[in-house]
Amino acid sequence: MKKINLILITYLMVGLLVVLQVFYSSNRATDGDRLSELNARLNTLTLENEQLRADIYSRISMENIQKYAEESQMIPATVRNLSTVSVASLLAQP
Repeated sequence: MKKINLILITYLMVGLLVVLQVFYSSNRATDGDRLSELNARLNTLTLENEQLRADIYSRISMENIQKYAEESQMIPATVRNLSTVSVASLLAQP
């Protein structure tokens, strides 16, 4: 009788280990699928990010800014350089 109980317990333990192994393997396969999906999403977002950067850089180019200014009827700035005057020249004037 004891031998039958020992064999039964051994079979139950082996069966439990088999069930746990199947469960563990199933979870790992699901995790692998999820990891593949996340990697694909990462690649998509990286490509989209690069495209957005290229779009930003093209919009801030000097040609586009100048074109926008002209279309908005903005007037170009004028630069005037002031000549320096020394204090001695001011004092020497009558």
